[in-house]
Amino acid sequence: MTDSWPDIAPAPGMPDCGPPSFAPGRGWWVTRHADVRAALTEPAFRVPAVEGGPTGTLAWLRASVSRFSPPQRHAERRAVG
Repeated sequence: MTDSWPDIAPAPGMPDCGPPSFAPGRGWWVTRHADVRAALTEPAFRVPAVEGGPTGTLAWLRASVSRFSPPQRHAERRAVG
C-alpha cells in the first residue's frame, strides 16, 4: 500500500524515527509510520471488548467508542464517526 499523505515535520524535541524499542516500566516506543500501521492492524494487538459500565467510567467509555468495539460492531461505529 502506498500512502499519499504529505510529509509533516516532527515536533521540536521529538526523537528520530527508528525501529520499535522497549523500555521496562514504560512499554513500547514506536516511531516509524510502517511500524505504527503494522501494530494497529495486527489482530494480536486488538484491545478486548468490554460489556460496559456506569456512565462516565472507563468501562463505559471503552464500550462506547469504535476503537474498542468488537469486530462485528467496529465498522458500524466508525461510519457514525
